[in-house]
Amino acid sequence: MDRLRSGPISLWGKVGECTPPHLVMPLALEPRKPRLCNDDRFLNLWIKDRPFSLDSVQHLPKYVDKDYYQTVCDDHIKLHPSSRTNFGFQGGGWYFVSVCIPFACKSSAYIYHTTGLVASPRLRSWNIPSSLNIDDRHNGQLSFSGGTLPPAYQTLASSDEVNFALALAGIFLTCYILTSLGYFIGLVESKFTPQKQVPFLGFVIDSERQAFTLLPHKKVSSSRQKNVASR
Repeated sequence: MDRLRSGPISLWGKVGECTPPHLVMPLALEPRKPRLCNDDRFLNLWIKDRPFSLDSVQHLPKYVDKDYYQTVCDDHIKLHPSSRTNFGFQGGGWYFVSVCIPFACKSSAYIYHTTGLVASPRLRSWNIPSSLNIDDRHNGQLSFSGGTLPPAYQTLASSDEVNFALALAGIFLTCYILTSLGYFIGLVESKFTPQKQVPFLGFVIDSERQAFTLLPHKKVSSSRQKNVASR
């Protein structure tokens, strides 16, 4: 019901009273999260492997300096209605289809990342640093050529206020560019209020300490894996 309300899936029709989607895949439970996900192994048999390279946290120190503010957002790609019939599933006597490309699809990471990279040069041309990992986008502070701030920023009381204002301008322009290009932004996983500590790729990116620390649930998973290995 949460996914129906937020939009990643839509109701297709009642079983036995409508033509089913082209493919009706089973559902699987991912135990580590845990979360419900599509089981697209049948569909993946007809999808070609597409190699690609990803940005990682090692790129962030290039533009995240001491005490800088940061934001993160989720880029989503909406499926054309004619393509949603390939991502159907059944539950409670009803058919549902995915509105966005589910990550169980083998080519989803390739499509999300390569399509997302189309926006990155536009962002950087506006002096907004950005790193992309599939659908996770990390954004830095807006910068100005020559390092000279406009008069509106020079009136701010402290460098901390300037940094916050620059990060706020950066995420505003990022959302404007992404939506103008046709992207859909996942609001739940995004962090639009600039902060000095933001989650990204399983780490907390901390500009105050200039460090990467594991997210709390990642630490628990790591300790459990070590216990299993020792047994």
